[in-house]
Amino acid sequence: MPGTKEHITVLPCFNAAGQWIPPYFLFSGKRVPNTHNPLDGGVAGSAFSIAEKGYMDAATFYMWLANHFIPNIPSTRPIVLLVDSADAHIDLQTFEHAKANKVHIFALLKNATHLVQPADVGLFGSMKQTWYKTVRCFSQRHPNTDITKRNFCSVFKSTWDEVMRRSTLSDALRKSGIYPALPRPDH
Repeated sequence: MPGTKEHITVLPCFNAAGQWIPPYFLFSGKRVPNTHNPLDGGVAGSAFSIAEKGYMDAATFYMWLANHFIPNIPSTRPIVLLVDSADAHIDLQTFEHAKANKVHIFALLKNATHLVQPADVGLFGSMKQTWYKTVRCFSQRHPNTDITKRNFCSVFKSTWDEVMRRSTLSDALRKSGIYPALPRPDH
């Protein structure tokens, strides 16, 4: 419907070396579209889920972990996965699956992710600025065309390509204080 807003969650995942896996999208809704693929024209290797409100919950987090994260990470393990402390991520089935795949989930301090969550500290600001620029350019090139679930991924691709730089991602972990880990002084 023209002029309405639809909620879409973009889940980036990256490491201190500046490497990333393709984004995972959560679209609001009740059914997977059967007339189109919302990933068409988007970042290669991306995946998506449908959630009623478009937000992460335990079921969609498990699907992301099992069907997107684990298949996209190197086989060299163990690996640490930092997540925010949202209750939606905390689920016994998820932790058991992660443990079986040598993925150690570490929840960041609750109510402090704006200080220590690498994506909050060093990625989302530039991603939002670049997205706003992308939307303005899209609107100028395609007047009277809304960005919807159908075309979001193809429009978002240029934003992803611009901000997911090795230096930006490494700096995000450095700014958050997570990496490099500073040695503890001997007492």
